[in-house]
Amino acid sequence: MSLFDYFSAARKFMEGILPIGRKFSPQEIAGLLLESTVVIYGTFSEDSSTTEWGGSGFFIAENEDYYYILTNLHIIGFDSMIFSENPNFKIKSYELFLLDSDEKELKIDTIFFNRYLIDTAIILIKKARKEYPVLQLREDLPFMGERVYAMGHPLSHSYNFSTGIISGYEVINGIECIRTDAAINPGNSGGPLVDEYGRVVGINSFKD
Repeated sequence: MSLFDYFSAARKFMEGILPIGRKFSPQEIAGLLLESTVVIYGTFSEDSSTTEWGGSGFFIAENEDYYYILTNLHIIGFDSMIFSENPNFKIKSYELFLLDSDEKELKIDTIFFNRYLIDTAIILIKKARKEYPVLQLREDLPFMGERVYAMGHPLSHSYNFSTGIISGYEVINGIECIRTDAAINPGNSGGPLVDEYGRVVGINSFKD
């Protein structure tokens, strides 16, 4: 099953079971995103060089056995390997780690991605005793001037919360992207951008 199939299944799973409800306060949004966002960091070695990176991800769906975590493809490091400038490179090692808000390491079961599907990937982790809130995905685009909130791990600082508005839209490589004046820095990539109802309107992406 492709990443697109999993993403679509996750969205359909959540339709109709999570009503819009009321608007949340910034403090409530921060608390929700704190529990639903994870720290992601990794490293891989090729020949004589080593690459390290970090970012974020967030829970978008669950079933009886697994949680589904959405993140950027470049945050799991695969794009660095796929698009390596050295066509003959050999990977000596690859490691990827997930930490929750209690700094507990989450064991990765499966990673799904499609190199042609924008900059997204889904990580599956098996359920354990701790429960995590799953964020609802919003289906329509936010309007310009709408209040939004972002959570991530910029510049190695764990769980940085910022707020701003939707400032516009931009098409990049044929993909319509949302612009916001909420602080988005390296490490925020892969984290959620949500509206005042706690619904995901986008996935943060920042590349040097």
